[in-house]
Amino acid sequence: AGPPQGTTKPETGNRKPETGNRKPEILVSAFKTGFWFRFWFGPCCRLTPDRNCSDWQYHEYDDYRPGINPADLGITDATGQINPDLSGLEVPFSPELNYGIGVSYFQDLSSGAMITYNVNMHYQDDAQSSSFPANFQGGTAASPVIKQKANTQLEERTLVNGYITYTGTQGFEVSVYGKNLTDERYRVSANPVATLWNFSRFGPPREYGVQIGYSF
Repeated sequence: AGPPQGTTKPETGNRKPETGNRKPEILVSAFKTGFWFRFWFGPCCRLTPDRNCSDWQYHEYDDYRPGINPADLGITDATGQINPDLSGLEVPFSPELNYGIGVSYFQDLSSGAMITYNVNMHYQDDAQSSSFPANFQGGTAASPVIKQKANTQLEERTLVNGYITYTGTQGFEVSVYGKNLTDERYRVSANPVATLWNFSRFGPPREYGVQIGYSF
């Protein structure tokens, strides 16, 4: 079985540098531990829990010393590349907690058709999206000021969804659905450009729709 739905793939830091003239080699090692579980209840009645998926992980750098242009950090007492210890930063794309639950109710009709009612929820913890520290924080080459970038986090969110599906006896099916019913606004990625601006992407807003299908 794979990881629970909605989990994100942790990033270990071996990505291309974002700014400055840095060497391509990045020295990094990281440690990750955690667990996840998933279980279902078989239908024993009209009201059925669909699933309960949980994932908890703890992810940190053991050693992370990429080459950085000192000018990126606002350091003026060095001209060549420096290798500060960035292991205190959070490993990007590693939310600590994920879980999702859902419940369905099945209504049998006298015609032989069926109506399914479902509501489900998924939670994801916040996480970092950048593997490099904030720019222009100052300090010296021997003791730079290392801080996490601001306004680049994957934001904590709880998404509530639901649908009602009519399934006929001749293969016809129609569903009315709603996604992100609470219209939660949450950042899913960000790409900062020094201290100039920040490209952010947010999750989709509340959505309603109708789906029609036919099986043959």
